[in-house]
Amino acid sequence: MKTDPVIQATFIPSGEAGASAGLSFRGVGVDVIADKEKGGGEIDIWLDGVLVNSARLAVENLPRLGGVTVFRSGRLRAGTHSIRVVRKTSAPVALDGFQVYQAA
Repeated sequence: MKTDPVIQATFIPSGEAGASAGLSFRGVGVDVIADKEKGGGEIDIWLDGVLVNSARLAVENLPRLGGVTVFRSGRLRAGTHSIRVVRKTSAPVALDGFQVYQAA
């Protein structure tokens, strides 16, 4: 598989649960890339309208960790897909972007 450059994204600067970021893409896979930090929040990850994962973005006894892959879809059927990341709490969330994979 080949990859597209990381598609940059950030959450709407809202401290509210339910804030979201999403992407429609053509490909065979996608990663969600985010920062982890002390007091970091939680996100739900929706792929093609289905809740597929939740990720906790908090770390203890470590500095802020940037560019962490917090979800990898695995192989998808080639075609158009959508991914949406939803903030679960009011704790800080920093979404760095999405990495889309194309068939070789």
